[in-house]
Amino acid sequence: MPGPCDSGSTRSIWLRFAAFSSLVVGLIGVGQVHGAGPVAPSRPASEPSQRPHVLWISLEDISPDLGCYGDPYAITPLFDQLARRGVRYTQAFAHAPVCAPARHGIITGRFPTSNGGHQMRCQSIPPASVRCLSEHLRAQGYFTTNNSKTDYQFQPPVTAWDQNSNQAHWRGRREGQPFFAVFNFTNTHESQARNPSEETQRLVAALPTDKRHDPAKAILPPYYPDTPVVRRNWANYYDTITAVEAKIQAILDELEADGLTEETIIWIWSDHGRGLPRGKRWLYDSGLRVPLIVIVPEKWRTYAFGARAAQLAPGTTCDDLVSFLDFAPTMVSLCGGPMPESFQGRAFLGPQATTPPRAFIYAARDRMDERLDMSRAVSDGRYKYIRNFLPDVPQGQILGYMELMPIMREWRRLGAQGGLNPVQATFLTAPKPVEELYDTQTDPHEIRNLAADPAQRQRREQMRAELRRWMLETRDLGIIPEPILNARQRPGDQIEPTRPPQLISIIKQEDVNAGKHRLTYGLASPTEGGSIAYRVVETVGHAEAPKSDDWSLAVRDPNPIVTFHGEHVFLHRATVEPGQTIEAKAIRIGFTESPVVRFEPDSDLATQTPILHPDRRGADVVTANDDFEGWLDLLDRLTLAPPEEARAARVEALESADPVRRWWAARAERFEPIDEACAEALIARTRPLITRLEHEQDLAVRIQLAWSLGRLSAALPEDGPERRSLERRCFEELKAILDDPEALASHKHHVLLAFDDLGDLARPLIGRLETISREGTEYPKRVAQSLLTRLTGATFPD
Repeated sequence: MPGPCDSGSTRSIWLRFAAFSSLVVGLIGVGQVHGAGPVAPSRPASEPSQRPHVLWISLEDISPDLGCYGDPYAITPLFDQLARRGVRYTQAFAHAPVCAPARHGIITGRFPTSNGGHQMRCQSIPPASVRCLSEHLRAQGYFTTNNSKTDYQFQPPVTAWDQNSNQAHWRGRREGQPFFAVFNFTNTHESQARNPSEETQRLVAALPTDKRHDPAKAILPPYYPDTPVVRRNWANYYDTITAVEAKIQAILDELEADGLTEETIIWIWSDHGRGLPRGKRWLYDSGLRVPLIVIVPEKWRTYAFGARAAQLAPGTTCDDLVSFLDFAPTMVSLCGGPMPESFQGRAFLGPQATTPPRAFIYAARDRMDERLDMSRAVSDGRYKYIRNFLPDVPQGQILGYMELMPIMREWRRLGAQGGLNPVQATFLTAPKPVEELYDTQTDPHEIRNLAADPAQRQRREQMRAELRRWMLETRDLGIIPEPILNARQRPGDQIEPTRPPQLISIIKQEDVNAGKHRLTYGLASPTEGGSIAYRVVETVGHAEAPKSDDWSLAVRDPNPIVTFHGEHVFLHRATVEPGQTIEAKAIRIGFTESPVVRFEPDSDLATQTPILHPDRRGADVVTANDDFEGWLDLLDRLTLAPPEEARAARVEALESADPVRRWWAARAERFEPIDEACAEALIARTRPLITRLEHEQDLAVRIQLAWSLGRLSAALPEDGPERRSLERRCFEELKAILDDPEALASHKHHVLLAFDDLGDLARPLIGRLETISREGTEYPKRVAQSLLTRLTGATFPD
């Protein structure tokens, strides 16, 4: 074991572990500082590992646009070489086409739509049983490191990783300890194809001429306009993929230098599809299908592949469907330990692999950056079915970040000039169909929608039913409007703190031969679902020293003891020597950390039973009594039924006691086309909305009612009294919520989106919008800037 590092008042080491029902970790000893200066190989190359090491090489924003996947434009010699050493998975898919929801599912092993982590850059509170994948591996003795992107839709708990920084490395482990190391390379992120960082510029500049991509030879998808601007942007994207090979090679060289190549399973993947318009953020294969190459050393091949070891020899391909949700259970299967019941995927390698392979993959698109949306997809690997629950929203919504991409700017420029063909124009102008169905084998770009094809009716209905089954089974929280879910989980936008750990017991163990004793502390998390972080502290004989979470060394208890206190509170044990004590803190995903508590040897144990505070905020708890099946029935009526039935469903749902139903009824008013030639019919459509507004208490529903009134009023004669009255009512309602100190941030975001949609109605608020455009948080600021550009012609820096 590495020696201690003595540099201050307190010699201490954070020993961080989660509370698991299957294993409780006992901790002892001190550690060394990691991440300070150069790191050296951790152990001799000749020392065998009893369990495989795992190295994840995570890329950003790339599809299987690699030579080894048959792309003739790609120049990827390293990827091609790695594919020859491993197994290339041809049907690997993200469950979300954008980074944060995708990474949320990978780290928790659950669909973001089940955890409340589905909206882009939200803060989720998963069920109390959910832990990070890395915590499960730590419980099995793995040294876990992340270098360094997280983007999990929650702050990573201190219990998640041994090291989590841009210095994190497997070399920080103790001798003989297996590792799970993640290296995230951002050089292929969408931003690098338009505004590369200095590092990416250096990497691209170092490419020889024959490894640069010629824009003239680019093979563009048919939905893009073919112009020099588009070709240059496309070539830049490919250049970043070639350039990142240098960084991958550097990590592989370190692995080889440490003598670990034949001990380590290497896992190469991207967090979703290519970071270009109609790729990233969309449910087409260009946004969901990813490269996945798995290299398994010879000694671990039978262990990993089982009976398929000969079939999956180096250099082969596997056509099994793989979802990102399968990554976590597969890691547990490979690294050992019981399979967490919270996982929603299935292991495809290792002793716990399941057969047969999965039949479907599922994916979700919800709010993308600042714009609302809700779409779901199911695919059997060939046929893809997409259900759009907000069909009035165009595919090509204005997303401030995406609008910076040269391809997007060129696309919009030509669209405004009428310079697009029908396939290219559809993305910008047409509202989404409620249903989409594609044969990705004959139509890989997914431009021929077969949903209305009579020959595909049976397939469409079967896949519609499968999507519904999945949404019900996983309790899809996307049905609940974001402000309503936020109000349940975080009233007043307040994040709940985890309660401090409680001391349950102190066991004194005499060592007669050594003439000393040890103390074993029993700790419990009062917050249901909380994990506990420990720090063993020297209390005598050492000078002042800073305490740092970077000092980390986890040691498994060779004789773990499991003690249950209540349903979700488990005993943690930390054993210390004379002259030591412990400090501890608790953390629940989606909560803030508890204060640090120090437990002295003479701590008061008057209360030996923990006071359990049951979960009040988890995504499963706040929706436990909700009628998901009834909601889906309503959405079918609102989007799939004939107009008369849909209209009747809206009126009926507006009178429901359930705010979710009322929200969808108010929102669905905008699904029905507006006939400007019939003012009387338009006015009749406004009456149920006005009646509901008179006594509606839920702010999220009020916003949708006012928004729909504004949309209908815009179709009435401009100088008519009905239009002026409706516009005034709409404006007053929306402004009142914008001014309401009790309204949540998500309420005010939705108000800004309503004003952005209604345009001129927001002119009296130009001054307020200018303030938001300067001082608001990221997404409201983008909406305000978009609206100001339309109202005043103002421009804003990229």
